[in-house]
Amino acid sequence: MKRITTLVLYLAFTAGVFAIPFEAAFSVSADKQVVFSMGNLQHHPKNGEWRFAANQYDYLSGANANLAADYDGWVDMFRWSTDNPAALWGVSASTTKSDYLGNFVDWGNNLIGSDTANTWYTLTADEWQYVFTKRANASALLGVAKVNNSNGIILLPDAWACPEGITFKSGFHTKYGASAFAEYQSFSAEEWAIMEQAGAVFLPVGGYLAPNGMYAVGSNGYYWSATKFQDEQAVYFDLQAKQVRRGVQFRYFGSAVRLVKTYVPAPKEPNTCLESTIILPKDTVMSMNLEGALDVYRVDYQDWAAQTIQIQWTGTEPLHLFIAKDCDYAVAKYHRDVVLYEAITSATTLDMVQLKQFTDQDGYLYVRFLTEFEGELSITAQ
Repeated sequence: MKRITTLVLYLAFTAGVFAIPFEAAFSVSADKQVVFSMGNLQHHPKNGEWRFAANQYDYLSGANANLAADYDGWVDMFRWSTDNPAALWGVSASTTKSDYLGNFVDWGNNLIGSDTANTWYTLTADEWQYVFTKRANASALLGVAKVNNSNGIILLPDAWACPEGITFKSGFHTKYGASAFAEYQSFSAEEWAIMEQAGAVFLPVGGYLAPNGMYAVGSNGYYWSATKFQDEQAVYFDLQAKQVRRGVQFRYFGSAVRLVKTYVPAPKEPNTCLESTIILPKDTVMSMNLEGALDVYRVDYQDWAAQTIQIQWTGTEPLHLFIAKDCDYAVAKYHRDVVLYEAITSATTLDMVQLKQFTDQDGYLYVRFLTEFEGELSITAQ
């Protein structure tokens, strides 16, 4: 005897459900992941304000030659930060070695934008090295590029799925120089926005600040680590079109700062798929009205006598149908996680033999309907 069909609706629709949050995870050690800030660190010495660049590809270049404790403007190059009051936060015109003696003090200790103090911090040299070369599949998750007219290096998150319409080439050019970035690959601001939504990070190469001015803008990008080297130097990373080089330099040189924060995975959503099961005997019709809801169902494939399932949709815009062999995938908001996807504009017929491959070991499959628009959905087992 067939059981009565029951439905469970999982209501979790939000605008932009297909967008992947920027806060993607990057491994910086075997047991630690971080989130990169949305841009390089910037500071207004006279006003005492800290912020991140409005875009990841932004850098201030020539303004950094004015770096001083009383400068009335924004800078994004800093001398190495220590607890020495002679050059607090590395915001100083001084190039005297003794002014930078002392212990490292993290730029993230400041109130940055609207974030509370100590939200962000600076990676150690080993953590930078890990994300560049040691994490799983590291070489495939890094590539030089020109993004919206800025040269730099793209870092991809640990769990990267390249968005549709985007072609990314990992690796380095075989030559040095500013022109090599665009020769390797380029992305427009619009293309970068898509990649950024998928979690990509861009580190622009804005040069470095020497005692007598800015150098290598557009061909090299110096980034500080939190790691000291002896008493007068610190470890930095030099990003180039041909390589990423780890080095040491005197602390009175100026480099860019890109901060991170600890990655905290979002709590898993309730496993509502398992609370009830849809059974559709042959010649059964199930109807429901949908309007802006994310609905997830567990379907018992084994008890279906039907050979095909016909889906009718009356909405003016397509209904998105996702089928997966795992509840978490069906609940997930990223359609890259599902194994079957159909956009239904009016009527679609699904072959039950085809659907069998999507069942789990207990004979269930998981179905999600997604629409922003009102309409009636009818499912007929034939």
